[in-house]
Order: sequence, then structure tokens, then C-alpha cells
Amino acid sequence: MNPNLIISFPAVGAALLGFWVVVRFPERGPQGLTSGLLGMALAVGVLSFTGPLTTAAAGSFGRYGPALALLLVALPALTSVFWAAGCLIRAIANLSTVR
Repeated sequence: MNPNLIISFPAVGAALLGFWVVVRFPERGPQGLTSGLLGMALAVGVLSFTGPLTTAAAGSFGRYGPALALLLVALPALTSVFWAAGCLIRAIANLSTVR
């Protein structure tokens, strides 16, 4: 099976989860532009460690290592990026309605 296809399904799931949390709980998360940018930078920083963490987790869980690493490491990291992006989009949209 194609590795790009394997990571595409969790990425789409992470996008749906992240954006669902932004829509479902609009009062949670960063509301301003500065805090939204900081949250996005933090989420991207966490994402930069996902590769080594996924490799380490895949090796330590035995036979089911790659699947569990994808579920326990990659999915939460991708979800946090999409959540932060949704919060940043909301903060930018609120800039035009405040004035």
C-alpha cells in the first residue's frame, strides 16, 4: 500500500477532529491574533518532533507499533495543528467584525 495514502486517512481525520473542536467549543482556545499565532507556532513546533517520536513509538510497541504510533503520536500532533489553524482563522475573522 502507498505510504502517502496511509498517512492521508489520519490527516483527514485529524483535520475533521481539529476543526470540529473549534466549531463545537468556540469559547475554548486562543481568541486574539497574538495568542492565535503563538498557538499555531507551538503546534507546528510539536509537529516537528512527530517524526522521531513516531519512529521511537513504532519500534517500542512490537508488531502493532506502526499503527499505534500513528494513532498515539501522529494523529494528536496533526489534530493540534488543525485546531490551532482553526483558532487562528477564527481570530482573523473576528478582527473584521470588531471594528
